[in-house]
Amino acid sequence: MNKHSKKIITIAGLIGVMLVSPAIAQDQQLDLEQLKQQLEAQSNELAAERRALEEQEAKLAATKRALAEQQRRLNALQTQITGKPAPGQSAAHSQEKTSPEQRAATPQPVGQAPDASAQAPEIPALVASRGVLTPRNSLILEPSLQYSHSSSSRV
Repeated sequence: MNKHSKKIITIAGLIGVMLVSPAIAQDQQLDLEQLKQQLEAQSNELAAERRALEEQEAKLAATKRALAEQQRRLNALQTQITGKPAPGQSAAHSQEKTSPEQRAATPQPVGQAPDASAQAPEIPALVASRGVLTPRNSLILEPSLQYSHSSSSRV
């Protein structure tokens, strides 16, 4: 190869690079625009989800307020009926003044103990009922039936 053909090849390569460069730049510009659109769509979606979360939190707060009001009215009615405050009423008022962290840290009773009348009946021990032998002057009948069949066929 001579110098002239090397020069032509070099010039052709440079022209090729110059022609391809705007196409690459244009592709990068399109990619950048697509990324901007995608980012904007995601930020809009995030804002919508944030609004939905705020609405849910507002509904939850309203439900909690309504529940507290119903509990207060229920306790007031129970106090009117029985003349005594409800078992959880004084505890509920003291809990309202404490923070959630303090409530989580203090142990609280869970559930109720079973009634004394609901306990299992006491079964007497064998010693108290004179052992496992039949008491004197008593008869115990245990009916049973046994059946046996045999066959012999001899000729």
